[in-house]
Amino acid sequence: MSFDKVNEVETEGAEAGKKNPLVKMVTCGNVRLSIFENDRQQSGEAALYYTVKVSRSYRDGAGKWQSTSSFYKSHLPQLIHACQRALAFVEDAESEAAAAPPF
Repeated sequence: MSFDKVNEVETEGAEAGKKNPLVKMVTCGNVRLSIFENDRQQSGEAALYYTVKVSRSYRDGAGKWQSTSSFYKSHLPQLIHACQRALAFVEDAESEAAAAPPF
């Protein structure tokens, strides 16, 4: 399946100073995945992990843009494609972090 409108926006540094900064957005049609970077302490060491927020945009009866976390069957291919792109980003980011020197 081909998606002509798949956008990936890296936002690294855009939210400097925030606890869990948004690092990337993947948009496919009206489906958007926002990827956030998180830190936690695990066994006394800092550990990095990612969380993903999923949403869909739509226009309400008044023509105003709204957002929801509900999806119709017709949105599922877009959602799957966006999830695959987000997974690839997270796996790459985790690989880079694991290969980085600890200083």
